[in-house]
Amino acid sequence: MRLRASSLGHRHLTPRCLACGRAALDRQVDACPGCGEDLVARPPRCYAEMEGLVDLSPPQPDAFRSWRETVTMERWLVTAFTAAVLVAFGLHALMVAVGD
Repeated sequence: MRLRASSLGHRHLTPRCLACGRAALDRQVDACPGCGEDLVARPPRCYAEMEGLVDLSPPQPDAFRSWRETVTMERWLVTAFTAAVLVAFGLHALMVAVGD
């Protein structure tokens, strides 16, 4: 959870029932004790979530890191291919030398 505002207080981050606004709900309960609202269908949310001040989406991968992982994978593939070609040429040269 990333905050996009520095002035958020605890009251902005307290989950509340969307029907009656009852605060400090236990997330293990299936119904609101105040109004009976189904908390499975409409889970309690905090003010910051409803206003978009809290980013609940998972963080996006860093562009440099994903680029670096791609480059590393490409280099390993090139290294493996080069090693396979060199082994094939070496075996071919060995068979030609032994066959003569």
